[in-house]
Amino acid sequence: ELREGGHEVVNPAAIDRVHGFDPSTLPDDYDWSVVPDTLDIREVIVRDIKALAGCDAIVLLPGWEQSKGAKAELAVAAFLDLKVILYKPEEAGA
Repeated sequence: ELREGGHEVVNPAAIDRVHGFDPSTLPDDYDWSVVPDTLDIREVIVRDIKALAGCDAIVLLPGWEQSKGAKAELAVAAFLDLKVILYKPEEAGA
């Protein structure tokens, strides 16, 4: 929807895939408050913050409250005065 609206989307999961980690390989019930052993969290944090610094807004997806990374990204977004959008699928027609 964002791309269709003309926005450039930066997706941390897509960045992970470029660097060899595919989050879709984890079980559906994966606890996203735990960093997978195959990731170097410091490298992930650096590249995510770098990507976020180039953005105008952050979109929080359902369940973001359970994600350590999403909460950290929200804190950085607030520090950078980015617009914060809470995505609600029921309002988007999903």
